[in-house]
Amino acid sequence: GANRVSASRLFEISQALDVSVAFFFEQIEDKNGELGHTLGTPVEFFQEKETIELINCYFCWPEEQRRYLFALTKSISEKAA
Repeated sequence: GANRVSASRLFEISQALDVSVAFFFEQIEDKNGELGHTLGTPVEFFQEKETIELINCYFCWPEEQRRYLFALTKSISEKAA
């Protein structure tokens, strides 16, 4: 699974991002443009090589640095919205 996330890894990601696992299974458009109840963002995003590399790099950092990065990213996202 180079392009798939295991359940245990998804759980770890949800803990690092301080969200529930259900967060990753919210509405998404399928290939037909219809809304379903899967990931909160397009599945294609999670299949991109860059996304997988970013997540792998993120989990190589010490936990404290990950928390700082997450807080920064969240702050920037809230300002952009």
